Amino acid sequence: MGLEIPGVSLGEILGRGGMSTIYAAIQAETDQKVAVKVLNGGAAALPAARQRFLSGARLHSQLKHPNIARVFDFGEAQGHGYVVQEYLSGGDLNQQMQKGLHLQAAIKIIKDIARALDYAHAVGVIHRDIKPENILFRKNGSAVLTDFDIAVALSEKESKTE
Repeated sequence: MGLEIPGVSLGEILGRGGMSTIYAAIQAETDQKVAVKVLNGGAAALPAARQRFLSGARLHSQLKHPNIARVFDFGEAQGHGYVVQEYLSGGDLNQQMQKGLHLQAAIKIIKDIARALDYAHAVGVIHRDIKPENILFRKNGSAVLTDFDIAVALSEKESKTE
């Protein structure tokens, strides 16, 4: 790709979606492993898509909760929106379900994500894209909500069509 994101060295591709690609990366300043989500070329060429992506990144960066992935940085580089966030090594909910979930584990996941959503809603943010691919896990097994790309602030939602 040849894309350079300020402050990180991009590594392997962790996943691809319709609008973005997620890379493993190393944050130069801290030598910490992070995940970098980059808006794909087609979407990056659309101003409205870039704006929505960066708007979601801005909202996400303001959320501070143990069950919401931490955002370290976001912006644009070479015309591509990007988000540098916490690297979550425990896989996603689809992978957990394929292994089989015991009832107590499923209840814990539901509680973790409910706490994240309760917090987000309390500060006026609606996620709008809850699905197994957006629920990731830390090594300690806690469930973490990610991907606020299409999230909206309640004050914005009232003035936009769904």
